[in-house]
Amino acid sequence: MTQQWKLVPVEPTEEMEAAAVGDYEQSGGTYRKSAYAAMLAAAPTPPASAQDDAKHKRPDWMTCAMRHRMVTDNLRFSASHMRDKEKRCRAAYQQEYMGAPMRWLAGVYADAAAVFEAKLAALSASQQQEG
Repeated sequence: MTQQWKLVPVEPTEEMEAAAVGDYEQSGGTYRKSAYAAMLAAAPTPPASAQDDAKHKRPDWMTCAMRHRMVTDNLRFSASHMRDKEKRCRAAYQQEYMGAPMRWLAGVYADAAAVFEAKLAALSASQQQEG
């Protein structure tokens, strides 16, 4: 199953329904996943404001202060942990026998830390917007 998402209207448009019916008729009257794909392909592009709202909306469970703190504390810890691992790898690759593998691994840890830090920054920004 794919993990891709698309923002679509709550109720299907006439074009989306027509696409599904067309796929249904083409398949000989059996439902297929392609009918859903046809509907998604026919879905209109949402207004930019709806896309931005969906992208920056804080999940409902984050409105609870205790849950918010648990998530942010874990993100901070994980980012810090990845940065520590990165530093260790960078120090280890200075040794002759470690070389390229440790440089590569240090990069992986740096990338992972950046993901945690970005999520933490996004949560912080959404909280400031709401508060």
